[in-house]
Amino acid sequence: MKKTALVIMVVFALSIMLFPCRAATQEKYVYDLAGILSAEQISEIENAAEKYFGDSYASVYIVTDPTGKVKYYGEDFIADYPQASKNSVILIITDNFQHNYNLYTYGKCNRLISNSEVDLILDDPDVYNNIKISQDYVAASLRFLELASEASRPQYLKAVLLGVFSALVVSAVTGLCIVLCYNRKSRSEKYPLSKYAKLELVRKDDILTGTFVTKRVIQRPSSGSGRSGGSGRIGGGGGRGHRGGR
Repeated sequence: MKKTALVIMVVFALSIMLFPCRAATQEKYVYDLAGILSAEQISEIENAAEKYFGDSYASVYIVTDPTGKVKYYGEDFIADYPQASKNSVILIITDNFQHNYNLYTYGKCNRLISNSEVDLILDDPDVYNNIKISQDYVAASLRFLELASEASRPQYLKAVLLGVFSALVVSAVTGLCIVLCYNRKSRSEKYPLSKYAKLELVRKDDILTGTFVTKRVIQRPSSGSGRSGGSGRIGGGGGRGHRGGR
């Protein structure tokens, strides 16, 4: 019991240490590099970002693509603004014919936001329809901020319960192994071979009767017979930290 309690305490302490601390206050959330938003629209998005991420360890950035051709990636943005590389979620909107948008995550946000959550965010009707159909980038950004905030929030209780459960499983398995090993060592012999059986070797001969070597030719497929293929992401985008786009 003492060992089990010690293991649980160690796992709990490690779980707490893994939780991210609150980051410094973010001063700017919207980077309208393409110049497609008005001052009032930028202010509305900034206020929503402060609401959802003001007390969060993560940072969020709403960026408009200055190239208009889905050629401005997340790594381009963090190259221009290095502070965006730490625990951040970035949405880049391209005001082109297809109205593309791409999601990037960096730091601990890359681990906290799963691929399934990425798809839920990108395919949410209030995000997808407002960008692709209505070109209401403000409404889409507000919904994106809400969903991204929920997805990037650490699950404290889940992590603690998982750590405690893992500690209990490890302790139970260890105890079971100790009991089985002890019972095996203390078990008496079913038949006393040392008393009723005896083996003595009186002669030993090693005779080489022959050697056989088998050879087989392995045919290699020609270079043109293989299949080539690749996978792409809808909506373009790319580079380090890219999680998907539409």
